[in-house]
Amino acid sequence: MLIRERCECSALLVAVALVTLAGCVAPGQMMLAPGADKVRITKNPTDVSGCLAVGTVDSRPELDSEVYMRNHTVGHNGDTLLITYDPSDQQGKLLANGLIETGVEYRCVRP
Repeated sequence: MLIRERCECSALLVAVALVTLAGCVAPGQMMLAPGADKVRITKNPTDVSGCLAVGTVDSRPELDSEVYMRNHTVGHNGDTLLITYDPSDQQGKLLANGLIETGVEYRCVRP
């Protein structure tokens, strides 16, 4: 009997925790990763001359594009994001809610 009561109590605690956490962040809302606020975003290729390319990223329409792309750049140890979308050459993908940005992540500052 005691084990059954513990299981029921644990299930209730998990349910309460999930409901509480669900109210903290709205669907699609993201938080900046540590250091993501320092990522420089540019559309000028000369801003990244001499920098090391460390990855590429496409924005996600269901998420906050800028936050997602900044977090992704930091995840690749980058500090600068060059936005490279261009709908005419299919790098940018057109969806119902608008253009999805694409970019190249760079590390410009040496650690």
